[in-house]
Amino acid sequence: MVNSLLVRAFQQLPPKELGAVVDFVRCPLFNRRPEVTRLCEHLAAHVGKRAQKAFAAEHLFQVAFPGEDYDNGRLRHLMSYSLETVRHYLAWAEWQSDSGERQKSLVR
Repeated sequence: MVNSLLVRAFQQLPPKELGAVVDFVRCPLFNRRPEVTRLCEHLAAHVGKRAQKAFAAEHLFQVAFPGEDYDNGRLRHLMSYSLETVRHYLAWAEWQSDSGERQKSLVR
């Protein structure tokens, strides 16, 4: 799973952005799925570390769905949904950084 788009997205973010992504994912306005929150918190905490076990598929599944039997399809669906949430954060952060765009949105 180290080469998945979700893990690579987390690896590309600077530390300050990692914290902002986690805050975004924790917000019920943007995410209401606790498994997404658990997975993103885990990835943010372990990105940049050399522990390959932290990114093993079975381990990621147990982080997201504690106590449940491993289901690869379910994990992949979760990772896809989590990546989409990270993309929403990136779009939101871009919009927030451009006061002109924010003003246009408010006028509309």
